[in-house]
Amino acid sequence: MNFVEVYDPEKETGLIMHAELKENTYSDAQFGEDFVKNHSLANEIDILAVDGAYYRQETVKQAEEKDLEINFS
Repeated sequence: MNFVEVYDPEKETGLIMHAELKENTYSDAQFGEDFVKNHSLANEIDILAVDGAYYRQETVKQAEEKDLEINFS
């Protein structure tokens, strides 16, 4: 399962804006690439914070094209 939470630092609150369920063989890196490449929310946010398992070079390239900063832990 993959969740996308949008966090508002001014209000100190978060809201889950997207949830996706796939079989256990679906990689975190693929979830990340799918979100950045295909989800409309990826065009509206400025910063995406994700686990290091979401890293994929193609995801970083797509994010740069959308002016989306990705922070990998």
